[in-house]
Amino acid sequence: MADTRSVEALLEWETSLETGMAQIDEQHRTLVEQIKLLADRSKTDRVPEVLRFLEHYVVEHFGTEEILHDETDYPYAEAHLDVHNAFIQTFQDFKKEYAEKGEEDRLLMLLKLTKLLSAWLKEHITGMDRRFAEYYLAEFPAAAESAGTLPSDGDAPVR
Repeated sequence: MADTRSVEALLEWETSLETGMAQIDEQHRTLVEQIKLLADRSKTDRVPEVLRFLEHYVVEHFGTEEILHDETDYPYAEAHLDVHNAFIQTFQDFKKEYAEKGEEDRLLMLLKLTKLLSAWLKEHITGMDRRFAEYYLAEFPAAAESAGTLPSDGDAPVR
């Protein structure tokens, strides 16, 4: 069933989206804020920049999760990876189609993408990411203090 709430309602950060893993939650907040920029019609000049950012940041974020999966021998890592890869493909397909469309079609596509991204992200966070966080925090209680923070090697900013 399609979500009939407005895009703005779909994009609000809620405490129910917190996983308890600091770095993961901060990355999720960043994704929500960037998706909100796509929904803001007064910022259409920033769409290409936001799409580029999302393309790279999603890969970075998924990479963070996948490293944690590997380091913890997460039993559902493969299924989680499959979902990440499917999302990346969907996003790539959108970008290609978006580049081929005229301005009028692009506005409709952005609305659809914004709804898709916000609904997908919320479902993914409250489903797969929450299950991983519960596993991580239960299996590695000593890590709860830094919960999901990977050591920085200087290549990526820690938010």
